[in-house]
Amino acid sequence: MSAVPYLTNCLEKYDINICALSEHWLRKCNIHFLQQIDSKYKIYAKSVDELLPTTQKCSNYRKGVALLVSSNIDRYVVHEIDVDSDRIIGIKMHLPNDVTIFFFCVYLPAASLPIDLFKEYVDLLHELYSVYSQNGIVIFAGDFNAKVQGPRVSGVQDDRSKILRRVLDEFSLISLNTQTFCKGPIHTFQGYENGPCSTIDHIIVPDNLPFKPENVNILDDDGLNLSDHFPIICTSCYVFFPP
Repeated sequence: MSAVPYLTNCLEKYDINICALSEHWLRKCNIHFLQQIDSKYKIYAKSVDELLPTTQKCSNYRKGVALLVSSNIDRYVVHEIDVDSDRIIGIKMHLPNDVTIFFFCVYLPAASLPIDLFKEYVDLLHELYSVYSQNGIVIFAGDFNAKVQGPRVSGVQDDRSKILRRVLDEFSLISLNTQTFCKGPIHTFQGYENGPCSTIDHIIVPDNLPFKPENVNILDDDGLNLSDHFPIICTSCYVFFPP
């Protein structure tokens, strides 16, 4: 969480209503740190040791997901969704115009981990969409650790991309930041010391979303951003929230 100054700047500059954080690396005993980022946000979070909070050692600190929800939006949150995973967290929102949104923050296993583990979590996304899309709009956002092709993103798909693509195609889902209306860099990940670039972070929504996204941007490199990932900003993305 060394990039907190950059995060707080983005929250204020872009007037963020919902911020999805993937891979925050915090243990359960330190999760309260997220609440100190900005008092105007309610925190929904899972720690790196979510499933084994009493263990003295954590075998993989490269986990942790959280949603930061602004106070003017949190009043529409019905509840946190019970997901049996330390890589996915979700909330249910019921908006005044009778729209229900299920918003999930996702962090899928990295390429260094077995592909069977990756497929297991993609299967969970399939299950979540199958269940919750019956009752509202489902949105996934975060680090998918897989490339998704789109009008502005091309290239050869690897096995991980193909596994995720099958789910997206089955449910007619798209990645907003791979569409032509997205501005900024094409890639969302830049390896340290000029390492490889890729588009592995996504905001995934139904292709027939009833309200059009606006001003989708991948923010370019910034001196305050100490992460190797670039934020994706989607302003006025879904609905108008009254004050």
